[in-house]
Amino acid sequence: MASSPCIICKKVHDYSRDQAFDMLRKTPDTLRELLDGVSFETISVKNGTKWSPREVLVHLIDTELVYGFRFRFIMAEKDPVITPMNQDLWVNAFTYGKLNAEQLIRAFTPLRRINLELLQSVDSDLFDKKAQHPEFGIISVGVMIPHLAAHDQNHLQQIRDRTPVA
Repeated sequence: MASSPCIICKKVHDYSRDQAFDMLRKTPDTLRELLDGVSFETISVKNGTKWSPREVLVHLIDTELVYGFRFRFIMAEKDPVITPMNQDLWVNAFTYGKLNAEQLIRAFTPLRRINLELLQSVDSDLFDKKAQHPEFGIISVGVMIPHLAAHDQNHLQQIRDRTPVA
């Protein structure tokens, strides 16, 4: 369990890697529960400058793609250097057309599943392999896993808070 703050979000993630994997595994089902039957129009409503529930969902897809690449890049390459991403630019650039919540969750789910399968099938020594990140310094997959679980929890709460109850 982590006792020092995460180098990415500066928060302490008080759970084990197995607990983080369990949290990550549950995200697609939680998304389905939260957004089942919610209309495209409803999930697209913004509140000021805050992302709409749909934009949060799009961000989760983009993040899964980016982190999936980062996991592989760090574990496979020699002296990897990670490229940062500007999440606001990505959310504004990629809307995935008019896909509704169900379709977006169906896109997210296999990405998450394959990333978890990868992480749970590699030699755990690879979690300690280091990479350089221009914003965060030295980073590893072992640091990224609990951060991604906390990231999911944060965005699931945003979806809860921003989706009107029918």
